[in-house]
Amino acid sequence: MSIKSSLIALALASPALIFAMRSMRKVFAASASVTRCASSLKENSRYPGQSITPKIILINRYRALLHDFANPPNIAIMRPQQTFTALVRLKMSFGERAMTLPVRPAVPGLSGERFRVKYQITGGEDEARSLAETARVEQSVEFPAELVPDGDIRDCIMGQLEAFEQTGERRYLATISFAVETAGSELTQLLNLVWGTGSFFPGFRVDRIELPPSLLAHYRGPRFGVAGLRERVKVYDRPLFCTAIKPLGLTPQHLADMAYACALGGMDLIKDDHGICDQPFCRFEERVTLCAQAVARANQQTGLSCL
Repeated sequence: MSIKSSLIALALASPALIFAMRSMRKVFAASASVTRCASSLKENSRYPGQSITPKIILINRYRALLHDFANPPNIAIMRPQQTFTALVRLKMSFGERAMTLPVRPAVPGLSGERFRVKYQITGGEDEARSLAETARVEQSVEFPAELVPDGDIRDCIMGQLEAFEQTGERRYLATISFAVETAGSELTQLLNLVWGTGSFFPGFRVDRIELPPSLLAHYRGPRFGVAGLRERVKVYDRPLFCTAIKPLGLTPQHLADMAYACALGGMDLIKDDHGICDQPFCRFEERVTLCAQAVARANQQTGLSCL
């Protein structure tokens, strides 16, 4: 006899999905996509003949069910809340080859040390507290809280809401802590923990970050810092003027001409726009060489030290 069990195959943590699927037309499109996916799984399954019944649930954990279609693929849509959390659950049956999460898995190397992030949340108290609870999960394990295994993952890896207090009318401060090991030694992962999925939440922003010395030791800080940049551009008594050269699509020579004009006009710092990297039509090495030469030429004319 086959044993049916639920497999959490994918958790879609992108709140943008909820926005993209507001209309029923798009929900049905998603349903068709999953049907194709399930058919492909069935055709390529190691276990021919085993039934695969996909069930997509676009969930907001704190709202009631609005609708449930009768026939597979079953789609249940939850009323959107400010979290706009989306999860996909694929309910599959592979006979005795059921896949499950481990029971109380141990996480090696945990020190028990945590760093803390304080978040300002606007809204009603229940709404703000609910958002804080969602954030502590989505910013860490990014998995349905009710399905997170007991033990180290739930107790240590998952974010912990340590404090929640009112700071003004419809304003609250939530303190969420994270295990230092979850940041690894990568600044990008630290930023992901601090302000990843939470960046999609309306009325939710980072107020301050408290890092212990053990975590700070991984990050040496900027190479020059504000004082170092001031020293290099020889500006000490006024704000620094900075601009970005763009738009995307210009050649290295066009951007160099723009950099020259900006430096000639008195800019202190000139940078690439964030979307300009190493595209085929604007190679990084050529662009840097030409722009540096253009800025140096302008500096000779102005006597300034634009970078």
